[in-house]
Amino acid sequence: MALLRSSAQWLGVYEHFYDSNAGRVEGFGTHYVVLAYTLQLNESDMALPLGEQHSQYRWASKEEILLDETVHLHSRAYFE
Repeated sequence: MALLRSSAQWLGVYEHFYDSNAGRVEGFGTHYVVLAYTLQLNESDMALPLGEQHSQYRWASKEEILLDETVHLHSRAYFE
């Protein structure tokens, strides 16, 4: 199933600032600008890629995410 942005619910714009960068180059950081949406997914749509930045995923409710301090603060911000 193709996911269409037109069927998504807009959440807002989020900015994240980091002192480091993906290239591990000294002297500059990273600025992410995220356009956040919510989508209704089927189970077949939830196979996410694993790689250098993510070795595993887990699904959690909004309440679990907000209470879990192991969830990155920028990820928790989408649910506040």
